[in-house]
Amino acid sequence: MDKKRFQQARVNLVTNAMDAVTNKANGEVLISTFLRTDRRLIVAIRDNGCDMNPEEKKQFFELNFTTKATKGNGMGLPMVSKFIELSGAKLLVKSEKNVGTTFKMIFP
Repeated sequence: MDKKRFQQARVNLVTNAMDAVTNKANGEVLISTFLRTDRRLIVAIRDNGCDMNPEEKKQFFELNFTTKATKGNGMGLPMVSKFIELSGAKLLVKSEKNVGTTFKMIFP
């Protein structure tokens, strides 16, 4: 695994989660890591901020797509996706209205 890209991916996902809870009084970002019995490493970043609507969910891995207006450049999630692909890992995304969003990176 490319350690530098792994660090960049984690920072990107945490930054996005923090941005999602910025205007929420009880905003939370939870980071968890664990090793499953089948030796797969799971890194999960969960927030209770704004969810993604169906159109955003279709586009969030597209280069230059952002919902952050001038704050974002649309490079972060495509970079995470490419890192996951090159690592032979999987990326699961779950976003629910009034609940928040969870990104799980699952490494072999």
